[in-house]
Amino acid sequence: MLLRAWYFITLILTALLMGTSFAHTLEMPAKLAVYGLTCTMFQHTLYPFFAYIARPIELGAIFTATGLAFLLRGVPSGNILTQPFRAPLLRIQFARAII
Repeated sequence: MLLRAWYFITLILTALLMGTSFAHTLEMPAKLAVYGLTCTMFQHTLYPFFAYIARPIELGAIFTATGLAFLLRGVPSGNILTQPFRAPLLRIQFARAII
């Protein structure tokens, strides 16, 4: 149960971190369309909130991924985390074999 919970927390924190990184990508066209003073205003108003929110998420994602790797050491590749995905994949392969 600990392994599943750790895996879930790692997955959520990594997804949140990727969302904040993708937000920077989505901001780029708007920042390129404005002049320097407005862009500087964006820097001083928007990015402190990214630091307050994204910094703990990033550190949490790094530490939980490291902890998950530590917990999964010595576990064979067909571990408990992949079992929910096995049954649907087997059904798909069986359906393809019938067709």
